[in-house]
Amino acid sequence: MKKVHVLFLACVLMSTTSFAQRKYVGWSSGYLPNYANFAVSKVNWKCYTHLFWFSINANSSGVVGGLDATTAKNFTSACHQNNTKAIICVGGAGAAGKFETACANATILNTFVNSMVSFMQSNNFDGIDIDWEDDGNGITASKYLALFQGLSTALGKIAPKPLLTAAVADYYATASAPVYPYADQMNIMSYYDLVSSSPQEIAAFTGKGVPKAKLGIGYGYDVDNEKDVNNPNDIGAKCLFSINNACGGIMVWEIDKACVACDDTTAYYVNKNATGIGSSYVNGDIVGNSLTIKSNRIMGQSEICYTVPGSVGSVVDLSMFDASGNLVRTLVHGLTNPGPYSVQLRWNNSLLNSGVYIFKLRANSKTAATKAFVAN
Repeated sequence: MKKVHVLFLACVLMSTTSFAQRKYVGWSSGYLPNYANFAVSKVNWKCYTHLFWFSINANSSGVVGGLDATTAKNFTSACHQNNTKAIICVGGAGAAGKFETACANATILNTFVNSMVSFMQSNNFDGIDIDWEDDGNGITASKYLALFQGLSTALGKIAPKPLLTAAVADYYATASAPVYPYADQMNIMSYYDLVSSSPQEIAAFTGKGVPKAKLGIGYGYDVDNEKDVNNPNDIGAKCLFSINNACGGIMVWEIDKACVACDDTTAYYVNKNATGIGSSYVNGDIVGNSLTIKSNRIMGQSEICYTVPGSVGSVVDLSMFDASGNLVRTLVHGLTNPGPYSVQLRWNNSLLNSGVYIFKLRANSKTAATKAFVAN
């Protein structure tokens, strides 16, 4: 195999570089509300490993309803076609009284559990999510635990066992934490809290024995003036917090209100083919020096150095074009924290013709570009 020489015009490598690893969240659970009138075909499937339909509720007899079979099956079919688990959510804000009634005694609880499981199976869902929120009147902890125990037993009779998840909050962790042995995910509804609140929010659960691997960090989209509304930087920070603190994953509320930049940021941290928490692969991001693209001439390889400016991260795009402006390959795309980076390139002359190539960098609304001559 011939060695390829890459000569960058007016470029000198200015720093020592070292590789970093990119890691993914363990799961990404997105909620789609039934009131959103958001077609499931519009979902950005790259963002979610699990998609939750929100929601159905029980009547006074413990029988659930609120979603017709046609809509439900269209939802689950779309999820499965896109390698995404479909979860039916039960409850929501204001539903605490319905939960208390449905768990009032063993007879109604049994009806409630069987009705949820039947609904899940008949509409091809992969699991059940319980969103029993403390609406200010408290939660009867014994009823909460009995519900999860009953569901876990019922779901355990199905092969493969469907998922059982919970939407929780730190202010009622005393009632909800004890169900962790029965839950696959416990997603914290920290939608509009900044990432600085995340340590105390997970501590409310880990302090009661809940493993971090069962906890998801929540972030949300809204239309009011929440501090982190549609802010990709806060989204990225929460994803990184989940990864760096060995949490189970992230949850997203509500997905129909996501801006494009938010979807891009979420998708950057999601890998549906990854297994386990914080699954990783070697990334090309390395330490560099400035918001220009620089390289040296190295036999068979080259390094491009750049820096993301500013005090907050941004979505970075570093791409390679031929002399006619045609995209050859994208080298970096995704949310990147401020600081210096570079990418190491190794060329195979069977894939790259000799000639001039252009490298363009976009970050924080700024651009940089340089040319390189590649000689086989």
